[in-house]
Amino acid sequence: MFIFIVLFLIVPTIFMLLARQSFFIEKIFSLVAVISLFTFGSITMSAVYQILDNQTVFMTSIHAVFLEPFFLVSGGYLLFFLAYRLLDDLFQW
Repeated sequence: MFIFIVLFLIVPTIFMLLARQSFFIEKIFSLVAVISLFTFGSITMSAVYQILDNQTVFMTSIHAVFLEPFFLVSGGYLLFFLAYRLLDDLFQW
């Protein structure tokens, strides 16, 4: 658990420092966030649609989406990106 807290503090700080160095890097971070958002959303919508279409039990079937590597990677990147944007906004003043 401690490693996750440390990563959650270090990775967004590195993002912020890199983005301050180059406008291009900042736009790359945003582009990857948009791609991650579409990936995350489409996997989520697909899983919910399959559950509704198959009329299966929602609580037991929806947890299979957590095994999807693209879901985990895109969600993790969005978490770091959101923390980076909040840190960047905080230190703008």
